[in-house]
Parts: sequence; C-alpha cells; structure tokens
Amino acid sequence: MSDAVRAEKIAHEVDDAARQLAQAGRLDLTHEFIQHGDVTVYAHVISVARASLSFAECLGRAGISVDRASLLRGALLHDYFLYDWHDPDPSHRLHGFRHPFFAWRVPRKILS
Repeated sequence: MSDAVRAEKIAHEVDDAARQLAQAGRLDLTHEFIQHGDVTVYAHVISVARASLSFAECLGRAGISVDRASLLRGALLHDYFLYDWHDPDPSHRLHGFRHPFFAWRVPRKILS
C-alpha cells in the first residue's frame, strides 16, 4: 500500500471516530477552543490521532500489536477539557499540569 493510500485510510478512520465521539458527546465544542497558537483543540487532537495511528501501523509491521480503537479514542480525547484555558478564570490556573485530569474526567461523565 502506498504512503498516500495509507494516509487517506488513516484520515478516514480518524474522521469516522471523531464523528462518533461528536455524536456521543460534545467533541464538536473543541472547534471553539485554541490549543497551541492558532490551532484549535479539534485540529490538534485530529493531528495527534493521525500521527498515533501512523505510528501504530509502523509498530504493526514490526510485529507489535496495538489496540487501534483505544489508541484512537485516547488521542481524540486527550485534550477534552472543554474550556478556554486562556481565560483568566482562577480555575484555569496551572492548566498545563491539571488538564490531563480534566481530559480524563470530562469524557467519563459525558460518554458514560
């Protein structure tokens, strides 16, 4: 399989998973929040998910199996905290240290 075909297959897999999470929860809200510079949280997690699946395929070719569904879900939800951490709200203090816990807790409430 060519690299272009592989990348298209991965993009389709990520888009399908993102669509499912958007229907089950509020993943679409991540379009509203900026993560890095001018990149939205949504664009960031899509990029992370695609890179993760590409890496998983490399591992697969080396004989190492990866749970693709769990990897994909984790990549898409790793920054699922649903607030703008740039706001001067006191609850956003130490965002860089605390957001993994929010990203773990929020989907458990919404997607359970």
